[in-house]
Amino acid sequence: MKEKIKSFNISTVFNIIKSSLIGVIDSIVLVLIFAFVLNFVDLNSSITALISQIIKVISIFVTVLALNKISGGKLIIKGFFAGAVYYLITFVIFSLLNGGAVFSGEIASDIVFSAVIGAIMGVIVNIISKK
Repeated sequence: MKEKIKSFNISTVFNIIKSSLIGVIDSIVLVLIFAFVLNFVDLNSSITALISQIIKVISIFVTVLALNKISGGKLIIKGFFAGAVYYLITFVIFSLLNGGAVFSGEIASDIVFSAVIGAIMGVIVNIISKK
């Protein structure tokens, strides 16, 4: 157990932050593309919320792919933390863009959702990279 904790060092933390920032950039690009599409198409709020979740999942996948390129190995654990860090960074950025943060119970569930998606994407990237 102590060996696993020792292998999770400061460089691993920086690698998680770097890959999360790559995912955030991907998320911003996808949100801008979606906003451009919304100028031409009128969608109801349930479809918009679904597309928002799809953008989040795609961005977490990109985060875990970047993490695999940067550090590789133990992607389930690293993906879990990368998903949570990705969400926290996007929350801060989009809160600043909206003019303030609104804290609610949904934030905790979104952090857990993003972390679990990160772990799942870690498994998927692990399987893809072995082929």
